[in-house]
Amino acid sequence: MQLGALQLVPLFSYVLLRGRCRHCHAPIERFHFEVELAAAIIGGAAMWLQPTTAGLLLAIMGWLLLPLFLLDVRHLWLPDSLTASLALCGLAFAGVANELSTFDRALGGIVGAGSLGLIAYLYREIRGREGMGSGDPKLFGAIGCWIGWQLLPIALLVGSAGLLAIVLVKGSAHNRGAQHPLGAGLAVGGLLTFGWQLIA
Repeated sequence: MQLGALQLVPLFSYVLLRGRCRHCHAPIERFHFEVELAAAIIGGAAMWLQPTTAGLLLAIMGWLLLPLFLLDVRHLWLPDSLTASLALCGLAFAGVANELSTFDRALGGIVGAGSLGLIAYLYREIRGREGMGSGDPKLFGAIGCWIGWQLLPIALLVGSAGLLAIVLVKGSAHNRGAQHPLGAGLAVGGLLTFGWQLIA
């Protein structure tokens, strides 16, 4: 059954239809409404913080990080295509907002990916098993393409705190064998660091 235009309006359609399909009346998963709400909050907060082109770029970064955050939390998956899109947008446009040169942002990408990649390699060599997903260094590199190399430690610190919060919320802090979504924490750290960079 083809959906009409009014059934595809974010947030509004869900409320209008009371969370059910118009044709078969099956319940629509609340997760979709929550994602749309999160995207609206990101955009609104970014434009409130910086009602300029910089705010729009902050919103774009947030919208690119949102699916990466959700996919990592739900499936421990960071698709390369989304990460590459984040990196390319950062290299192409972030300098308009934070006035960093393309060189600084490209170096941020290299240092970000290289630093976590080195940690993952050393852990694997010393412990004989994987300690970090292959997508995490790539995501940190993509974040570096937005914020440059100098603020990467701050993004990592905030991201680690974000990961701890996610683990506590999920209730898996005491599960020694559990895998945790580092990428989701990095997404939070990267977005907050870029926002701080714009107002500092």
